[in-house]
Amino acid sequence: MFDSARALHFFLLAALANRQRFFDLNQILEAALTSGSARNSVSSPSASSIRLLRIASGRLPQLLSPAPGRPVLKLMGRDVLHMAATGSGALIKLINNFVCGVQAASFGEALALIEHSGLNREQALQVLNDGAPGSPLVKIMSQRMTSRNYDDVNFALQLMLKDLNYANKEAGAPGVRLNTGLAAAEVFDRARERGWGKKDFSSVVEGLR
Repeated sequence: MFDSARALHFFLLAALANRQRFFDLNQILEAALTSGSARNSVSSPSASSIRLLRIASGRLPQLLSPAPGRPVLKLMGRDVLHMAATGSGALIKLINNFVCGVQAASFGEALALIEHSGLNREQALQVLNDGAPGSPLVKIMSQRMTSRNYDDVNFALQLMLKDLNYANKEAGAPGVRLNTGLAAAEVFDRARERGWGKKDFSSVVEGLR
């Protein structure tokens, strides 16, 4: 889950290194990046675990196949996917982070409820992790929130809050209301106000403890 500035930085470096001209006055290439491997998302994603979500251009086929576009883009990530019109890459990235943010916020609330209710935390987490809620992200959140290790930042809490707010705003254009997204943003904002903004987004639970 990379922010757009960092994605652009990777894109420009890759293009320069391969001496390819990716855009001119008539060509624009959008490249949204997100982490594509749950097992690697505990730490900073490596190039092999980054998924390039989307490429768009006025002359997309010429950029992607056979060259120059695809070889350079493959240096940036594992998967190169065409997501249609310009803006689609940014939108699917927001939707991706919206789903991740909602999962993290809801699991943080679940953990706070477990801790405050007096349940055996290890047993309760075993039920959640081994049952239907046990997505790869939930299992990572379980590890981080119980160890309270937020210094190894995969994605900063303040960036997740930013993307949740953007997703909530974008959803209004087609007339969709992201109720869970709005609620998750409130939970993340509470943690940010308590000083966790620059820590990993799993620290969202600290606003609930």
